[in-house]
Amino acid sequence: MKPKPRANRGMAVVTVMILIAVLFLAGTGMALTLSSSLHTVDVLAARNAVHYAAESAVARGVAAASQKPPCQSP
Repeated sequence: MKPKPRANRGMAVVTVMILIAVLFLAGTGMALTLSSSLHTVDVLAARNAVHYAAESAVARGVAAASQKPPCQSP
């Protein structure tokens, strides 16, 4: 007994719907992964900026403290 052509079309439609759902979920997972990675990079960049600012301030303070005052003429 041969399956009806109409049944084959219905099975193809269901297969395509499942494939679309799987691709949508895979895309959503990739977008969430990328978003998480970008957030991590942003947090690390902000932390590095704070560290660099503190290190720069210390270096400027040390440089200013090590300079001799200019000679004053009467």
